[in-house]
Amino acid sequence: MSVLFVGGDRLQLFYDHMEEYGFFDFKHWSGRKGKDKLKKIDKAPDLCIIFVNFVSHNFANMMRKECKKKNIPLICSERKWCHLEQKLEQKGLKRSCGDCNKCNF
Repeated sequence: MSVLFVGGDRLQLFYDHMEEYGFFDFKHWSGRKGKDKLKKIDKAPDLCIIFVNFVSHNFANMMRKECKKKNIPLICSERKWCHLEQKLEQKGLKRSCGDCNKCNF
């Protein structure tokens, strides 16, 4: 599954944690560059995460509208793993153990 991160820098820690939730394809927009405001989501990701303390209010609203228009699940979070993890669980996403061969299902 794929994730579009909007805002923030140095996201490797988030990439590592998101792999535990089954996400392996990551895209990142800084949200601070002028050209970022002109970008459109071309290939719809499975999830969009906006780090609200790194982007402007107007840019966050623009992304919300774009996600709603394309039916992309959206999480608005601070750039803290514990905060994002709570939001993921509120969306019903669970961590996988990483070894599907152990499951009895």
